[in-house]
Amino acid sequence: MLNFIWGPPTDIWSLGATLISLIWGDIDPTDSAYPIEVLRRQDECFGPFPLSYTSLADDDRLDTLTVITESVEKRTPFEMASSQEIAKEDREFISKLMQLDPRDRPSAKVLLQDAWITECTADSK
Repeated sequence: MLNFIWGPPTDIWSLGATLISLIWGDIDPTDSAYPIEVLRRQDECFGPFPLSYTSLADDDRLDTLTVITESVEKRTPFEMASSQEIAKEDREFISKLMQLDPRDRPSAKVLLQDAWITECTADSK
């Protein structure tokens, strides 16, 4: 969507975005506005987009992010989702995936060592 810094961190971020769509649905991937809506939802739940994007994106993309950021009326931080919507441990893990600046995202190797993956919980037994 923003067309920069591809690789495993972006793939992991895309997985997180897909999880968010599954949890709070109603984004139609066939709609031409889908990419912008995904960015808006990510800004709403994990934003605003950090100033560090100025070193990642060109002026057109930064203008798009500015419009998106200004269009968000209310931010609902993902970490504040209720336990009925998503378990605390799941929220914490997904929040690690969803760092908006790709340079801040953990690597797949680091994520595979995360307690969320390595430790069995009572719910998963």
